[in-house]
Amino acid sequence: MTMTLAHPAAEDLGRFVEGTLDDAGRAAVVTHIADCDECRIVVVDVAEFVEPAVEHSDRRWWVATAAAVAILVGATFIWNAQRDPLTPVIEASAHQTKRHVEARLSGFQHRDWSALRGGGDQSESDLQESELIVKIAEVLDRQGDDPKTLHAKGVALLLEATIDKESKPSEILEKRDRAVRTLRAAATGAPTNPRYQSDLAAAMIATGQQDPGKLQSAVHICDQALRIDPRSREALFNRALALDSLARETNDRDQSQKAIAAYDLYLAVDSFSPWANDARKNRDRVQSTIQP
Repeated sequence: MTMTLAHPAAEDLGRFVEGTLDDAGRAAVVTHIADCDECRIVVVDVAEFVEPAVEHSDRRWWVATAAAVAILVGATFIWNAQRDPLTPVIEASAHQTKRHVEARLSGFQHRDWSALRGGGDQSESDLQESELIVKIAEVLDRQGDDPKTLHAKGVALLLEATIDKESKPSEILEKRDRAVRTLRAAATGAPTNPRYQSDLAAAMIATGQQDPGKLQSAVHICDQALRIDPRSREALFNRALALDSLARETNDRDQSQKAIAAYDLYLAVDSFSPWANDARKNRDRVQSTIQP
């Protein structure tokens, strides 16, 4: 937790990422984010979507700034990697062109979603997935029943169910059910961790197609996560997706309206990221189904 009292203005953080902040301003931001987890996370998140606005013939200032951020973020990454067994899976998934779960898993980067398995350049797809498969297997081989290990195993099972193209439909369902049970145990063991609650909801959504009861449970689980962290983007996204799926299964206009409201709530917190683009497209699709 940061002990810094005065955060830089949001505009200055944005200009820092863009590279348009003056030398004194950049130095102040670098000094601040060395001690402030909150602002460092903001800088890293924004840097994923923003390109430097100004090109300089001499880019030494940008290299120095990038190095300072890299040191800070690298230290954070090493800290997390030593303590979170899921980190290697998250890293490997960053090389994928598609995501394997429609819902939003905590810590995973955005990738496009397609419900279809296969297609395209299969050899390239297999190559991209090979590292991820290895990392998933390493997680599943871990010993321990502490919440962190159970959470990692549950997410790994959820991903494995989709990645294994030789699995029969019954085997996929069984792995997803195991993922739900494992993630539920993690959430029970760490009831104040909103990430575990949200990822449990993601697994419930994956297993809940054609099962309105499971989808409704996913909504309630997201509500629990949001009571812990009202601005959890993962829980807000998954809650909207659960209501969206529930509306499709029940063909209920009221559920569709709830899904639209839930997507609007997500977009109030995040309106610019790729996840926001997904939310906006989903919202428009739901809206089109209830037009008179």
